[in-house]
Amino acid sequence: MRILELEIEGFGPFKDQQILDFDRAARGGILLITGRTGAGKSSILDAISFALYGSVPRYDGKVGRVRSDHLAPDRGARVRLDFEMAGERFRIARSPEWERPKLKGEGTTVQKPTAELWRWDASREDWEGLASRPVDVAAMLTPVLGLSHEQFLQVVLLAQGGFQRFLKAGDQERQATLRTLFRTERFAEVERLLLERRKALGDEVDLAEARILGLLEQLEAAIAADPLAVAAAPNEPAAERNQSHQDQDQDQDQDQDLPRPTTLQGRRTVVAASLEASAAHVAALTAAAGSARERTAAAEREQRGVAAIAEAQARLAAAQARERELADREPEIAALRARVTAADRAQRAVPALERLEEAEAEHARLSAGARQAREQLEAGLATGSPIALASEDSGSAPSPGKERLSEEELGSLRDGATATLALLDRAHETERDLAELRDEQRRSAAEAERAAAEGSRLAARAEALPGLIADARAEHERVQREAAARPERAANVERAEGVLRAARQLEALAPEIALAEGETAAAAAASADAAAAVSALLDRRLAGMAGEIASGLRVGEACAVCGSTEHPAPAVQNDPVDEAEIDSAEATLASAQTRYEAARSRERELGERRAAALAGAAGASLESAAAEAAAARAALERASTAVAEAEARTRALAELETEQSAHARDLSANQQRIAALREAAAAQERRERELSRQLELDRGGFPSLGERRRATRELRELAERALETMLAERSAVELRDRAAREAEAVLAEAAFSSATEARAAALPEPERARTAEQIERHTAERQRIEGVLAEASLAHLPAEPAQLDEANGRLERAREAGNRAAEAETAARERLTGRQTQLARIDTELERIAGAAERLNRLRLLADAAQGKEPNTRRMRLEAFVLAARLEAIVDAANQRLTRMVGGRYRLLHDDGLRSRGRQSGLGLAVLDEYTGRERSTDSLSGGETFLASLALALGLADVVTAETGGIRLDTLFIDEGFGTLDPDALDQALATLDALREGGRTVALISHVAELRERLPAQLEVIVDDRGVSSLRGEGVVAGSSTQKEKP
Repeated sequence: MRILELEIEGFGPFKDQQILDFDRAARGGILLITGRTGAGKSSILDAISFALYGSVPRYDGKVGRVRSDHLAPDRGARVRLDFEMAGERFRIARSPEWERPKLKGEGTTVQKPTAELWRWDASREDWEGLASRPVDVAAMLTPVLGLSHEQFLQVVLLAQGGFQRFLKAGDQERQATLRTLFRTERFAEVERLLLERRKALGDEVDLAEARILGLLEQLEAAIAADPLAVAAAPNEPAAERNQSHQDQDQDQDQDQDLPRPTTLQGRRTVVAASLEASAAHVAALTAAAGSARERTAAAEREQRGVAAIAEAQARLAAAQARERELADREPEIAALRARVTAADRAQRAVPALERLEEAEAEHARLSAGARQAREQLEAGLATGSPIALASEDSGSAPSPGKERLSEEELGSLRDGATATLALLDRAHETERDLAELRDEQRRSAAEAERAAAEGSRLAARAEALPGLIADARAEHERVQREAAARPERAANVERAEGVLRAARQLEALAPEIALAEGETAAAAAASADAAAAVSALLDRRLAGMAGEIASGLRVGEACAVCGSTEHPAPAVQNDPVDEAEIDSAEATLASAQTRYEAARSRERELGERRAAALAGAAGASLESAAAEAAAARAALERASTAVAEAEARTRALAELETEQSAHARDLSANQQRIAALREAAAAQERRERELSRQLELDRGGFPSLGERRRATRELRELAERALETMLAERSAVELRDRAAREAEAVLAEAAFSSATEARAAALPEPERARTAEQIERHTAERQRIEGVLAEASLAHLPAEPAQLDEANGRLERAREAGNRAAEAETAARERLTGRQTQLARIDTELERIAGAAERLNRLRLLADAAQGKEPNTRRMRLEAFVLAARLEAIVDAANQRLTRMVGGRYRLLHDDGLRSRGRQSGLGLAVLDEYTGRERSTDSLSGGETFLASLALALGLADVVTAETGGIRLDTLFIDEGFGTLDPDALDQALATLDALREGGRTVALISHVAELRERLPAQLEVIVDDRGVSSLRGEGVVAGSSTQKEKP
């Protein structure tokens, strides 16, 4: 895995966009990241962790806190990282959750986190989108990275504060770390599964034995309460039944004298023998039930024969009685037949008689209508009525004095009225044209008035425009002058604000400088105290050195000072001082000196900032600088307002000049329009006089066209109705005469003397149908009875009635006996089957647990060993055993580098010795001193030794984890840990080790304040902070003008 490029915006102290090309920045293989305390060096590592995993350990999982406090409320943070994995380039971009102002309304809303993932497509030379949601990005990245977040922090990004934790951790903490890195939870799960399996198998065996015992007890109790072997058959004689019970009692007495089996298998054998005897008894009951079924079948056959004879005798008697009833009704049926025949003849004559009646009624109705129509027309033609006037105007008035109008006269009246109506339709169009013309005259007059008003308005506006244009031109020139001064005023604002910032910084630095001076004095005092403490311990150690040497003397061994093997008066340590106390005091001294140097550096930095602020303030006070800045801003605001107004003033002046040019044309066009309207009004007046004269002629003698139209339409309707009723009356007379002739012929054909006789003979259809159906039913019944009496089965029946009741009684008794036998056999078989099924379950359970005890014992031993109990003599659990092998490999890999860094003075050991008080063993670490050959605790290492051992252990851990994760190549390594505890030689060895990593193709990024590193490492990236606390990057590999680069896909 190689980190290629990092983009940060709004993340931690980095407010503005920063883009870092790692290949360029670390061109020599080792990149030193420097900057003052709190500048944001570690934030670079936080950004990489956030981009890959969406998490930042330094913020305790509160990812939203990484958003820069310098950002405006509506801006979010964004991190983009390009990296290479297994020859493929990937790009990931993330933004954390943050609270932004609502787009609509007041208040804020939570902006959800975002994440996007791309892969470089070399064929298209463009980025290919893979995922666009955080959950999808995590799912896609997991197989790509091959490392969990915890593994990444242990092998790639060695964060500040956790660098030495693995070296100094206890066995339990170290196991938790290794479990996370090597994912060995499955072995702990194996331990748990073994325990669960052991308990489950034990419970299963106990449950099975209890279940078998319960089944046996149930079966034994059932056999004792209901012994099937001695139950009597249904037809067994009483004497035999009594003898069976006596034999059973004797058998039970004998069974009580025998010893009862105690094992499950023995009790099963006794139960099986009892069931075999029961099976023989059930077979006897089955044979008895078969005999009873045969006797029942014979009784059923006898009963069916007697029932058939009884049924035939009853049918014969019923048929003979029905035959006598039908003979008695024969005269009534004959009369009904004659009535139906007469009704059928009348049915042929009735339709003709009905048509005659309808024709006579229709003739009377039409005659009345014709008479009424003639009377209405004659009344309308009375002299002086509108209808008479209309007939005269149409030229179709009848001759006066006629009593009845002829068909020709009626037609002439109708046609004349129709022609007059057509003329009136054309006159109606003339009337409509006249109304439209008068409406148009009114509109033309209104338009002429509007044209005159528009002419007055245009003349007034043309008179006012010259003055307006002069005013607008003067205002335009004033705004242009004001806007031209804006650049100079903007420069004045920038100078004034720079002076104001410097004055404010001077005021803010005063308390900080005082505080820094106090902290420097306190740190100097603490450093002096720590140095005195180290000196005192060394003096005490030197004073008690004789006692320390004497404590190591052994009887018979030579003294290390004098060589004597006799030790008559060894010195005694009254105030012993061990190396751990001295190391602790030296560590305290080193820490105090580091704090003192940091305080001095802070004090010098504040002094430099104060000098720069004095130069920038140029002797101005804070009040005067603020007033000057406010005045400059006000002047700039006026110039900016003028710039904004200039375009509007130019546009307004041009609009007025354009309007002046257009007004002359509009005024001329208005005058031409008024002349045209006057000519049109004269033509409309001439046309109105012509249409009025024509309309007066079309009204005739009526006051209006409508009155003449209504009278003419009524004349036409009366004439047309009189003509139609006259013709209809003539057709009705012809239809009536034809119907009379047809009725007379039909009566003669049906042999009726009159229409009255034919109507009397006719029957309504429902009544005729009921009568015919009655006759048909009678005939069908006679035929059915004759068929029944002719059946062969009724010809030779016995005269005596059949004895069905006796046959039914014999059948019922046979069935009862058969049911008793079947019930006894079924009940016995069901009980036997149930007991045999239960015995089969017992046999199955016995077979299933046959080898369970042996398996349970083996499983118990295996589970105890996996838990570190007997027979496990190392007291090492299964997961710890697996992790111990990994730890051995880590220690071996670490020692390869540590030996070179410390010149072989000491190395790390994997300590798998037994722990006291039964604690788990297998994951300890110790130090072997190659000078003395003795082991000692890792806590005995000095500060510099601890750093070198931790670095070697971290690199060894990275090597082993890399191998465990499938050979993932880790080409970039970040170390955020101070190198200040190393002496020059140790620093050389550490850098040589890191240089070896570089030569192997890795890029190593170091975060450190050590000045010697800045002198020895050419590739450096500096994190700088401005006076607002906003950080930025400076150095090789920082992309200039990054905010304009085309980087986002």
